[in-house]
Amino acid sequence: MVAASFRNISIDSRLSLGSAKLSARPAVSFGKIALHAPTAVSRLHAKPTRCLRFATQANLFHFGNRSFPVSAAQTSTKGNLSTRQQITVKQARQVIQKFYDQDPSGSLCQLVDVREAWEIETSNLSKHGWNWIVLPLNSRFSEWHMEVRQGNILDKTLPTFVMCHHGLRSDFVSRFLSEQCGFHQVYNIMGGIHVWSDIDAEIPKY
Repeated sequence: MVAASFRNISIDSRLSLGSAKLSARPAVSFGKIALHAPTAVSRLHAKPTRCLRFATQANLFHFGNRSFPVSAAQTSTKGNLSTRQQITVKQARQVIQKFYDQDPSGSLCQLVDVREAWEIETSNLSKHGWNWIVLPLNSRFSEWHMEVRQGNILDKTLPTFVMCHHGLRSDFVSRFLSEQCGFHQVYNIMGGIHVWSDIDAEIPKY
């Protein structure tokens, strides 16, 4: 199995689904998370979320004692328990980093990249040391959507940030998570990694 390695990342062309709670078996790594084939996916056991959480109100989300403006949010069904919001790359970088400052293991939030393997090889956020779960939308949705719906890959109670190239695929997935899967807090990173490169010159455009 030939993989491309750079910084602290190693991506294989056959990567597909990712989980931080999988038993040891051959895998590639993205940041601190292991990426396995769908056959290796095992259930994530839900655990109480510690420390900080988001609360949405009047187009703001509140993080600790600070509030950040966000774009108008669509609130899905399920008794308003599930929400989906748009978040800028600047807001995402700041809020995600605060979660990691609270717990460097990344247990307070989950980050989902829905791009393809070659895209992640080309441009990624590995410099931050954040944990990313890779769920390619275009090529593997049919393989992972039921696992996600059943709660086998992602924790539905955690703040979930979704990213792609320009923000369109991530918007689709964020809608899927909030409206079809019952995720409590989903944040679509507007503009994706393309706009992220505008605020960080080390992130290449493609």
